[in-house]
Amino acid sequence: MKAYIYDEYTKEFLYEDNVDMSPLEEDVILMPPNATLEPIGEVKENYAQIFDGSEWVYVEDYRGKTAWKSYNEHLVIEELGAIPEGYSLEQPEPSESERREIIGRMFLTGADVERGIYQAKGMDFDDILTYIAELKPEGVDIKALKIELKANSFYRGNPYVDIVGELLGFSKKQLDLFFETNDPQFLKK
Repeated sequence: MKAYIYDEYTKEFLYEDNVDMSPLEEDVILMPPNATLEPIGEVKENYAQIFDGSEWVYVEDYRGKTAWKSYNEHLVIEELGAIPEGYSLEQPEPSESERREIIGRMFLTGADVERGIYQAKGMDFDDILTYIAELKPEGVDIKALKIELKANSFYRGNPYVDIVGELLGFSKKQLDLFFETNDPQFLKK
């Protein structure tokens, strides 16, 4: 016959085991500790079965899963029970401020940026410097811009990216999508 073994502390089902009748005593089953003859129910996803002393009850079980409170805030569930209040198993979309923070940390290589601008506008970095110098935009330090354009990588959060993008006619949304995908198609209007 089968016995159903459960954890000493949590009372959670662990495994089945075969048990025998005592050869020395009539009608006595040789039961291991923390065991019952009460059969467990069917297995259900995200549920564990706990023996309450007389029967098996289902308890929510998300252990090992990540629960999200916001795009950046999460925890790994370690105990039996429901998902903590205010959390979800689905990662929410980032808020606008979180999205700006994420995009600000994105980067492309200098070659990626120059290639993208070249494909969209037919301009390389030298052409851009000449173009901007001819525009003489107020508040743009051409020498500092020249240094920025020599960078090996470009971070989306760098203010020069917005300045040059605006002077070349790119919207912030176009630049965001370009940095997210490295696809120059987003720079074309």
